[in-house]
Amino acid sequence: MTLILSKLKKIYIILFTVFLLLIIFFLYSKIVNKNDSEEVQWNSPNDSFTLDFAVGNGGHLFFKGKMNGIIGLLLFDTGAETSLINEKFVSNCKSDSNPVTIIDAKKILQTKNLYKVRFFELGAIKIKELKAFPADSNMWLDPNGIFYNKDSIIGVIGNNIISNFVWDFDMIRKHVTISNSRSYCDSIPDSLAINLISINKHKEIIVQINDKLKRLTLDFGSYFPISLSDSIPNSKKKDKNSSKSQNTKSGLSHLDSIKKESKYDFVKIKIGNYEFEEIQCFENDGSDLLGLPFIWTFKRVIIDFINNKAYMISLNENAGDYGVLKFSRQSIYNTADIIDIVCKPEGMKFVFEKDSIREIYVGYGKLKLYRNDNKLDSIYCFDSIKLPDGKMEYGPLGLKIKF
Repeated sequence: MTLILSKLKKIYIILFTVFLLLIIFFLYSKIVNKNDSEEVQWNSPNDSFTLDFAVGNGGHLFFKGKMNGIIGLLLFDTGAETSLINEKFVSNCKSDSNPVTIIDAKKILQTKNLYKVRFFELGAIKIKELKAFPADSNMWLDPNGIFYNKDSIIGVIGNNIISNFVWDFDMIRKHVTISNSRSYCDSIPDSLAINLISINKHKEIIVQINDKLKRLTLDFGSYFPISLSDSIPNSKKKDKNSSKSQNTKSGLSHLDSIKKESKYDFVKIKIGNYEFEEIQCFENDGSDLLGLPFIWTFKRVIIDFINNKAYMISLNENAGDYGVLKFSRQSIYNTADIIDIVCKPEGMKFVFEKDSIREIYVGYGKLKLYRNDNKLDSIYCFDSIKLPDGKMEYGPLGLKIKF
Protein backbone atom coordinates (compact mmCIF):
# COMPACT_ATOMS: atom_id res chain seq x y z
CA MET A 1 0.00 0.00 0.00
CA THR A 2 2.83 2.34 0.93
CA LEU A 3 4.52 1.60 -2.40
CA ILE A 4 1.34 2.48 -4.29
CA LEU A 5 0.96 5.77 -2.42
CA SER A 6 4.58 6.62 -3.14
CA LYS A 7 4.07 6.02 -6.86
CA LEU A 8 0.88 8.09 -6.90
CA LYS A 9 2.70 10.91 -5.14
CA LYS A 10 5.44 10.90 -7.79
CA ILE A 11 2.84 10.92 -10.57
CA TYR A 12 1.03 13.80 -8.87
CA ILE A 13 4.27 15.78 -8.55
CA ILE A 14 5.08 15.19 -12.24
CA LEU A 15 1.60 16.20 -13.38
CA PHE A 16 1.63 19.28 -11.16
CA THR A 17 5.06 20.26 -12.51
CA VAL A 18 3.88 19.84 -16.12
CA PHE A 19 0.74 21.86 -15.37
CA LEU A 20 2.79 24.62 -13.74
CA LEU A 21 5.16 24.75 -16.72
CA LEU A 22 2.22 25.02 -19.11
CA ILE A 23 0.81 27.96 -17.12
CA ILE A 24 4.22 29.69 -17.15
CA PHE A 25 4.60 29.09 -20.88
CA PHE A 26 1.09 30.42 -21.56
CA LEU A 27 1.68 33.58 -19.50
CA TYR A 28 5.07 34.13 -21.15
CA SER A 29 3.53 33.74 -24.61
CA LYS A 30 0.85 36.28 -23.73
CA ILE A 31 3.49 38.77 -22.61
CA VAL A 32 5.67 38.19 -25.68
CA ASN A 33 2.74 38.45 -28.07
CA LYS A 34 1.51 41.59 -26.34
CA ASN A 35 4.95 43.17 -26.63
CA ASP A 36 5.28 42.02 -30.22
CA SER A 37 1.92 43.25 -31.49
CA GLU A 38 0.87 46.69 -32.68
CA GLU A 39 -1.93 48.21 -30.61
CA VAL A 40 -4.34 50.20 -32.78
CA GLN A 41 -6.45 52.81 -30.97
CA TRP A 42 -9.37 54.74 -32.46
CA ASN A 43 -9.73 58.04 -30.59
CA SER A 44 -12.97 59.32 -32.09
CA PRO A 45 -16.63 58.97 -31.03
CA ASN A 46 -17.51 58.50 -34.72
CA ASP A 47 -16.56 55.70 -37.10
CA SER A 48 -14.83 58.13 -39.48
CA PHE A 49 -12.92 61.40 -39.62
CA THR A 50 -11.51 63.58 -42.42
CA LEU A 51 -7.97 64.81 -43.11
CA ASP A 52 -6.51 67.03 -45.82
CA PHE A 53 -3.60 65.71 -47.85
CA ALA A 54 -0.73 67.56 -49.50
CA VAL A 55 0.33 66.82 -53.08
CA GLY A 56 4.01 66.28 -53.85
CA ASN A 57 5.99 66.06 -57.07
CA GLY A 58 4.36 63.64 -59.47
CA GLY A 59 1.10 63.72 -57.53
CA HIS A 60 2.20 61.71 -54.47
CA LEU A 61 -0.08 62.03 -51.44
CA PHE A 62 1.22 63.17 -48.04
CA PHE A 63 -0.47 63.38 -44.63
CA LYS A 64 0.69 65.32 -41.61
CA GLY A 65 1.25 62.92 -38.73
CA LYS A 66 3.51 62.09 -35.79
CA MET A 67 6.07 59.43 -35.00
CA ASN A 68 7.23 59.48 -31.39
CA GLY A 69 6.00 63.06 -31.13
CA ILE A 70 7.94 64.20 -34.20
CA ILE A 71 5.56 66.07 -36.53
CA GLY A 72 6.08 65.71 -40.27
CA LEU A 73 4.74 64.52 -43.60
CA LEU A 74 4.09 60.86 -44.31
CA LEU A 75 3.89 59.45 -47.84
CA PHE A 76 0.82 57.25 -48.43
CA ASP A 77 2.14 54.19 -50.31
CA THR A 78 0.14 51.02 -50.98
CA GLY A 79 3.26 49.58 -52.63
CA ALA A 80 5.07 49.48 -49.26
CA GLU A 81 4.33 46.30 -47.31
CA THR A 82 5.37 47.93 -44.05
CA SER A 83 5.71 51.51 -42.85
CA LEU A 84 9.03 53.34 -42.99
CA ILE A 85 10.71 55.88 -40.73
CA ASN A 86 13.76 58.03 -41.45
CA GLU A 87 16.56 56.14 -39.71
CA LYS A 88 17.79 59.33 -38.02
CA PHE A 89 14.71 59.12 -35.78
CA VAL A 90 15.14 55.49 -34.66
CA SER A 91 17.19 56.41 -31.59
CA ASN A 92 13.86 56.90 -29.83
CA CYS A 93 12.54 53.51 -30.99
CA LYS A 94 13.01 49.96 -29.72
CA SER A 95 14.75 47.56 -32.09
CA ASP A 96 13.49 44.08 -32.89
CA SER A 97 16.14 41.50 -32.14
CA ASN A 98 15.84 39.69 -35.47
CA PRO A 99 16.63 41.24 -38.87
CA VAL A 100 13.81 41.32 -41.42
CA THR A 101 14.11 41.25 -45.21
CA ILE A 102 11.73 43.65 -46.92
CA ILE A 103 10.89 43.66 -50.63
CA ASP A 104 9.43 46.75 -52.24
CA ALA A 105 7.21 47.07 -55.30
CA LYS A 106 10.30 47.20 -57.53
CA LYS A 107 11.45 43.80 -56.18
CA ILE A 108 14.42 45.41 -54.44
CA LEU A 109 15.44 43.61 -51.25
CA GLN A 110 16.97 45.00 -48.09
CA THR A 111 17.58 43.41 -44.71
CA LYS A 112 17.55 45.43 -41.48
CA ASN A 113 16.08 45.27 -38.00
CA LEU A 114 12.56 46.60 -37.77
CA TYR A 115 11.98 49.28 -35.15
CA LYS A 116 8.98 49.77 -32.92
CA VAL A 117 7.72 53.34 -32.98
CA ARG A 118 6.28 53.90 -29.50
CA PHE A 119 3.49 56.15 -30.76
CA PHE A 120 2.25 56.74 -34.30
CA GLU A 121 -0.50 59.35 -34.65
CA LEU A 122 -2.64 60.31 -37.64
CA GLY A 123 -5.80 62.25 -36.85
CA ALA A 124 -7.90 60.04 -34.57
CA ILE A 125 -5.63 57.04 -35.15
CA LYS A 126 -3.01 56.15 -32.58
CA ILE A 127 -0.86 53.04 -32.91
CA LYS A 128 1.44 51.85 -30.14
CA GLU A 129 4.53 49.80 -30.95
CA LEU A 130 4.15 50.35 -34.70
CA LYS A 131 6.66 48.28 -36.63
CA ALA A 132 8.57 50.43 -39.09
CA PHE A 133 11.52 49.81 -41.39
CA PRO A 134 14.41 52.31 -41.01
CA ALA A 135 14.76 54.12 -44.36
CA ASP A 136 18.34 55.13 -45.17
CA SER A 137 19.10 58.76 -44.33
CA ASN A 138 20.87 58.96 -47.70
CA MET A 139 17.43 59.27 -49.26
CA TRP A 140 17.24 62.70 -47.59
CA LEU A 141 20.93 63.68 -47.67
CA ASP A 142 22.19 62.59 -51.08
CA PRO A 143 21.31 64.79 -54.13
CA ASN A 144 20.10 61.62 -55.88
CA GLY A 145 17.89 60.57 -52.96
CA ILE A 146 14.16 60.46 -53.54
CA PHE A 147 13.51 62.70 -50.49
CA TYR A 148 16.52 64.97 -50.98
CA ASN A 149 16.15 68.31 -49.17
CA LYS A 150 12.68 67.31 -47.98
CA ASP A 151 13.26 67.17 -44.25
CA SER A 152 9.55 67.68 -43.62
CA ILE A 153 9.01 64.06 -44.78
CA ILE A 154 9.63 61.77 -41.81
CA GLY A 155 8.40 58.44 -43.17
CA VAL A 156 5.97 56.34 -45.20
CA ILE A 157 2.52 54.99 -44.36
CA GLY A 158 2.65 51.35 -45.48
CA ASN A 159 0.17 48.52 -45.65
CA ASN A 160 0.52 47.52 -41.99
CA ILE A 161 -1.35 50.78 -41.29
CA ILE A 162 -3.43 51.08 -44.46
CA SER A 163 -4.99 47.61 -44.13
CA ASN A 164 -6.67 48.50 -40.80
CA PHE A 165 -8.96 51.16 -42.25
CA VAL A 166 -11.04 52.34 -45.20
CA TRP A 167 -9.57 55.35 -47.08
CA ASP A 168 -12.06 57.43 -49.07
CA PHE A 169 -10.11 59.93 -51.20
CA ASP A 170 -11.73 63.06 -52.60
CA MET A 171 -9.23 63.93 -55.34
CA ILE A 172 -10.96 67.24 -56.13
CA ARG A 173 -11.04 68.71 -52.61
CA LYS A 174 -7.80 66.92 -51.69
CA HIS A 175 -8.95 65.29 -48.50
CA VAL A 176 -9.55 61.75 -47.30
CA THR A 177 -12.18 60.27 -45.00
CA ILE A 178 -10.74 57.45 -42.89
CA SER A 179 -13.08 54.90 -41.33
CA ASN A 180 -12.70 51.88 -39.05
CA SER A 181 -16.08 50.46 -40.08
CA ARG A 182 -16.22 47.30 -42.20
CA SER A 183 -19.62 48.44 -43.48
CA TYR A 184 -18.45 51.89 -44.65
CA CYS A 185 -18.92 51.00 -48.34
CA ASP A 186 -22.22 49.12 -47.96
CA SER A 187 -24.20 51.98 -49.52
CA ILE A 188 -22.03 52.06 -52.65
CA PRO A 189 -23.34 49.97 -55.59
CA ASP A 190 -21.52 46.66 -56.04
CA SER A 191 -21.14 47.48 -59.74
CA LEU A 192 -18.51 50.08 -58.76
CA ALA A 193 -16.45 47.64 -56.69
CA ILE A 194 -13.18 46.25 -58.00
CA ASN A 195 -11.91 43.15 -56.21
CA LEU A 196 -8.43 43.15 -54.72
CA ILE A 197 -6.23 40.12 -54.06
CA SER A 198 -3.93 39.90 -51.04
CA ILE A 199 -0.42 38.84 -52.01
CA ASN A 200 2.62 39.14 -49.71
CA LYS A 201 1.29 42.07 -47.68
CA HIS A 202 0.20 44.11 -50.69
CA LYS A 203 -2.92 44.17 -52.86
CA GLU A 204 -3.20 43.21 -56.50
CA ILE A 205 -5.88 44.37 -58.91
CA ILE A 206 -6.99 42.52 -62.05
CA VAL A 207 -7.05 44.66 -65.20
CA GLN A 208 -7.19 44.03 -68.93
CA ILE A 209 -4.24 45.16 -71.02
CA ASN A 210 -4.84 44.83 -74.75
CA ASP A 211 -7.75 42.49 -73.87
CA LYS A 212 -5.57 40.17 -71.78
CA LEU A 213 -6.04 39.83 -68.01
CA LYS A 214 -3.11 40.94 -65.88
CA ARG A 215 -2.63 41.18 -62.11
CA LEU A 216 -0.91 44.37 -61.01
CA THR A 217 0.08 45.69 -57.60
CA LEU A 218 -1.97 48.74 -56.66
CA ASP A 219 0.85 51.19 -55.97
CA PHE A 220 0.27 54.77 -54.83
CA GLY A 221 4.04 55.22 -54.82
CA SER A 222 4.55 54.60 -58.56
CA TYR A 223 4.76 57.74 -60.69
CA PHE A 224 4.21 55.84 -63.96
CA PRO A 225 0.79 54.43 -64.92
CA ILE A 226 1.67 50.82 -65.84
CA SER A 227 4.81 48.74 -65.41
CA LEU A 228 5.08 45.06 -66.37
CA SER A 229 7.69 42.52 -65.35
CA ASP A 230 7.29 40.75 -68.70
CA SER A 231 6.37 41.82 -72.21
CA ILE A 232 3.28 43.77 -73.19
CA PRO A 233 0.50 41.37 -74.30
CA ASN A 234 -0.84 41.57 -77.85
CA SER A 235 1.41 44.54 -78.59
CA LYS A 236 1.63 45.79 -82.15
CA LYS A 237 4.92 47.39 -81.19
CA LYS A 238 4.24 50.67 -82.95
CA ASP A 239 6.76 52.23 -80.59
CA LYS A 240 9.04 49.23 -80.10
CA ASN A 241 12.14 51.38 -80.50
CA SER A 242 10.93 53.91 -77.94
CA SER A 243 12.46 54.00 -74.49
CA LYS A 244 12.51 56.34 -71.55
CA SER A 245 14.82 56.80 -68.60
CA GLN A 246 12.99 55.68 -65.46
CA ASN A 247 14.17 56.54 -62.00
CA THR A 248 13.42 53.30 -60.17
CA LYS A 249 14.98 54.20 -56.83
CA SER A 250 13.79 51.91 -54.11
CA GLY A 251 11.76 53.30 -51.26
CA LEU A 252 13.90 51.09 -49.03
CA SER A 253 17.51 51.75 -49.89
CA HIS A 254 19.12 54.59 -51.79
CA LEU A 255 22.18 52.35 -52.08
CA ASP A 256 20.17 49.89 -54.20
CA SER A 257 18.96 52.60 -56.58
CA ILE A 258 18.61 51.81 -60.27
CA LYS A 259 18.25 54.19 -63.17
CA LYS A 260 17.73 52.59 -66.55
CA GLU A 261 16.21 52.92 -69.97
CA SER A 262 12.92 51.04 -70.18
CA LYS A 263 11.09 50.10 -73.37
CA TYR A 264 7.47 51.13 -73.64
CA ASP A 265 4.49 50.97 -75.92
CA PHE A 266 0.96 52.38 -75.74
CA VAL A 267 -1.81 50.02 -74.67
CA LYS A 268 -5.52 49.74 -74.13
CA ILE A 269 -6.34 49.14 -70.47
CA LYS A 270 -9.64 48.35 -68.76
CA ILE A 271 -10.11 48.84 -65.00
CA GLY A 272 -13.53 47.88 -63.70
CA ASN A 273 -16.03 49.58 -66.02
CA TYR A 274 -13.54 52.12 -67.37
CA GLU A 275 -11.45 51.85 -70.53
CA PHE A 276 -8.46 53.93 -71.57
CA GLU A 277 -6.79 53.95 -74.99
CA GLU A 278 -3.16 54.52 -75.95
CA ILE A 279 -1.69 54.72 -72.42
CA GLN A 280 2.06 54.41 -71.87
CA CYS A 281 3.10 51.00 -70.53
CA PHE A 282 6.65 49.94 -69.62
CA GLU A 283 7.68 46.33 -70.16
CA ASN A 284 10.37 44.04 -68.68
CA ASP A 285 10.54 46.50 -65.79
CA GLY A 286 10.91 44.11 -62.86
CA SER A 287 7.44 44.55 -61.37
CA ASP A 288 3.75 44.58 -62.26
CA LEU A 289 2.37 47.91 -61.06
CA LEU A 290 -0.73 50.02 -61.50
CA GLY A 291 0.43 53.48 -60.53
CA LEU A 292 -0.75 56.76 -59.11
CA PRO A 293 -1.89 58.38 -62.41
CA PHE A 294 -4.93 56.08 -62.38
CA ILE A 295 -5.86 57.37 -58.91
CA TRP A 296 -5.81 61.01 -60.09
CA THR A 297 -7.94 60.05 -63.10
CA PHE A 298 -11.01 59.77 -60.83
CA LYS A 299 -12.82 62.28 -58.64
CA ARG A 300 -13.23 59.77 -55.83
CA VAL A 301 -11.21 56.66 -54.98
CA ILE A 302 -11.91 54.36 -52.03
CA ILE A 303 -9.30 51.91 -50.80
CA ASP A 304 -11.01 49.26 -48.64
CA PHE A 305 -8.30 46.75 -47.82
CA ILE A 306 -10.44 45.43 -44.95
CA ASN A 307 -12.89 43.92 -47.47
CA ASN A 308 -10.40 43.60 -50.36
CA LYS A 309 -12.20 46.17 -52.50
CA ALA A 310 -11.37 49.35 -54.38
CA TYR A 311 -13.84 51.86 -55.83
CA MET A 312 -12.94 54.29 -58.62
CA ILE A 313 -15.81 56.72 -59.05
CA SER A 314 -16.43 59.46 -61.68
CA LEU A 315 -13.76 60.42 -64.17
CA ASN A 316 -11.83 63.58 -63.35
CA GLU A 317 -11.45 65.70 -66.49
CA ASN A 318 -9.24 68.19 -64.61
CA ALA A 319 -6.56 65.78 -63.40
CA GLY A 320 -3.95 67.81 -65.33
CA ASP A 321 -0.34 66.79 -64.87
CA TYR A 322 -1.20 63.98 -62.46
CA GLY A 323 -3.80 61.99 -64.40
CA VAL A 324 -3.28 59.07 -66.71
CA LEU A 325 -4.03 61.13 -69.83
CA LYS A 326 -0.69 62.85 -69.33
CA PHE A 327 0.78 59.49 -70.28
CA SER A 328 -1.32 59.01 -73.40
CA ARG A 329 0.34 58.77 -76.80
CA GLN A 330 -0.96 62.17 -77.89
CA SER A 331 0.13 63.96 -74.72
CA ILE A 332 3.64 62.51 -74.81
CA TYR A 333 4.01 63.36 -78.49
CA ASN A 334 2.87 66.91 -77.75
CA THR A 335 5.63 67.47 -75.20
CA ALA A 336 8.66 65.49 -76.43
CA ASP A 337 11.38 67.22 -78.50
CA ILE A 338 12.27 64.16 -80.60
CA ILE A 339 9.69 61.43 -81.20
CA ASP A 340 10.11 58.10 -83.01
CA ILE A 341 6.82 56.70 -84.25
CA VAL A 342 5.54 53.96 -86.51
CA CYS A 343 2.29 54.99 -88.19
CA LYS A 344 -0.85 52.94 -88.42
CA PRO A 345 -1.45 51.19 -91.77
CA GLU A 346 -3.92 53.91 -92.79
CA GLY A 347 -1.32 56.57 -92.04
CA MET A 348 -1.04 59.38 -89.48
CA LYS A 349 -2.42 62.81 -90.28
CA PHE A 350 -0.64 66.06 -89.37
CA VAL A 351 -2.65 69.29 -89.70
CA PHE A 352 -1.00 72.73 -89.66
CA GLU A 353 -2.96 75.98 -89.62
CA LYS A 354 -1.93 79.61 -89.66
CA ASP A 355 -4.23 82.50 -90.43
CA SER A 356 -6.36 81.22 -93.33
CA ILE A 357 -3.82 78.65 -94.53
CA ARG A 358 -4.32 74.96 -93.72
CA GLU A 359 -1.94 72.19 -94.75
CA ILE A 360 -2.33 68.44 -94.18
CA TYR A 361 0.48 65.86 -94.28
CA VAL A 362 -0.13 62.11 -93.98
CA GLY A 363 2.80 59.97 -92.87
CA TYR A 364 3.25 56.24 -93.49
CA GLY A 365 5.66 53.78 -91.94
CA LYS A 366 8.42 55.06 -89.68
CA LEU A 367 8.78 58.78 -88.89
CA LYS A 368 10.91 60.92 -86.62
CA LEU A 369 9.37 64.19 -85.40
CA TYR A 370 11.45 67.14 -84.23
CA ARG A 371 10.01 69.86 -82.00
CA ASN A 372 11.42 73.29 -81.29
CA ASP A 373 10.02 75.78 -78.78
CA ASN A 374 7.10 73.40 -78.14
CA LYS A 375 6.11 73.33 -81.82
CA LEU A 376 6.63 70.72 -84.51
CA ASP A 377 9.66 71.92 -86.45
CA SER A 378 10.31 69.17 -88.99
CA ILE A 379 9.49 65.60 -89.99
CA TYR A 380 12.02 63.00 -91.10
CA CYS A 381 10.39 60.31 -93.20
CA PHE A 382 11.95 56.84 -93.53
CA ASP A 383 9.17 55.38 -95.71
CA SER A 384 6.62 57.70 -97.35
CA ILE A 385 4.54 60.81 -96.78
CA LYS A 386 1.67 62.49 -98.62
CA LEU A 387 2.16 66.23 -99.12
CA PRO A 388 -0.64 68.84 -98.88
CA ASP A 389 -0.97 68.86 -102.69
CA GLY A 390 -1.63 65.10 -102.66
CA LYS A 391 1.79 64.16 -104.03
CA MET A 392 3.54 61.16 -102.46
CA GLU A 393 7.19 61.50 -101.47
CA TYR A 394 9.31 58.51 -100.51
CA GLY A 395 12.07 58.44 -97.93
CA PRO A 396 14.46 58.81 -96.56
CA LEU A 397 13.84 62.57 -96.64
CA GLY A 398 13.36 65.47 -94.26
CA LEU A 399 10.60 68.07 -94.41
CA LYS A 400 10.80 71.46 -92.71
CA ILE A 401 7.43 72.72 -91.47
CA LYS A 402 6.85 76.23 -92.81
CA PHE A 403 4.66 77.38 -89.90
